[in-house]
Amino acid sequence: MTTNLNPVKMVMLVKEDPLLMDVIALEKGYRVMDLLCEQCVKLQDMNEVLAMKLHYISCVLQKCLAFLQERDENLDALLKSLLKGRDSDGFPQYLEKFIHDCIRKFPYCEATLLQQLVRSIAPVGNDPTVFSVLTQAPTAQMVLMDTEYCDACGEKCSFCKMVVYCGPTCQRLYWFTHKRQRKTPVSQRGSRQPKLRELSSHGMSQPRAV
Repeated sequence: MTTNLNPVKMVMLVKEDPLLMDVIALEKGYRVMDLLCEQCVKLQDMNEVLAMKLHYISCVLQKCLAFLQERDENLDALLKSLLKGRDSDGFPQYLEKFIHDCIRKFPYCEATLLQQLVRSIAPVGNDPTVFSVLTQAPTAQMVLMDTEYCDACGEKCSFCKMVVYCGPTCQRLYWFTHKRQRKTPVSQRGSRQPKLRELSSHGMSQPRAV
């Protein structure tokens, strides 16, 4: 089981499942997530981590539902909006703002995890990104790795060698953003610092080296 919380990955999973690409199914899905989230909070030993994850999944399903209702039949517009980067450096502002909003909407203000996230996240566009904070806090299993997960949701760009993809689908999705930064081959750039990457609580295989 993977704990990939990237909204792009989650929207792609919805997009690839015909049973989920339905307004009624998404409505039922996010309501179930909300009910399970409430149950986690009401436990004698409140499970904040699971509650936050369920709330987060509910937010993603609601976003998919909103776009489907706006006749984005394939969720392509949603994926492109999440991946669209800032002109200056490619930073995905919409994705970052979306995750900010998910955390802000968590309905249980007394949760220690929520307070930790609120203290840790920086304003949109600054480090640490809210996604990096979100993945560190719930799993508590992070490692400094030279290998990296897919930049869209791993193949490296054949020209610049600076971004990695888990497959051609993500590469095609991310191309409209990456092509603006794909100016100089890796031989003319400085080394890229390794990033904190999430490990599944059940163990996740590392992306293949290329």
